[in-house]
Amino acid sequence: MDRGASNTRQRIVAAAYQLFYKTGFMRTSIDAIAIAVGITKRTLYQHFDSKAALVDAVLADQHSLMLARIQEWAQPGTNGPAEMLKNLFAAFELWVTQCHWRGSGFTRAAIEFADSPGHPARLAARRHKAAVEAWLADALADHGIADARQLAREVVL
Repeated sequence: MDRGASNTRQRIVAAAYQLFYKTGFMRTSIDAIAIAVGITKRTLYQHFDSKAALVDAVLADQHSLMLARIQEWAQPGTNGPAEMLKNLFAAFELWVTQCHWRGSGFTRAAIEFADSPGHPARLAARRHKAAVEAWLADALADHGIADARQLAREVVL
């Protein structure tokens, strides 16, 4: 994929994320995304063969960003697991109160596609939750927490 195509693809993903988050995955049309990016619907479909593929790409992009953000917020090299969890919750609180937060995009995707268990959005939400849980469990285990997996599951819930 050349640089221009890659840039167009990223612009599509960014615009789709904004629209999906604002109006919902199901209510956002491909036409609205194409208009927001300033491209034709045909061009959009050259990059993504379906809306489901675009939703999957948006959630994959958000997964990478959110996992990195969570890891940064937790500051796992701190003085113990209590401080790490305190840092994580303090950062979440700041984020949800200052960023016009409308809920987790992953949770919203899982809810919107609740009747479609195999939909890429549901699968992406499940993968994201599992990855966050696994990372947190490993970070807690590094601090010597005996039942780190269970604690991580409870925190992520």
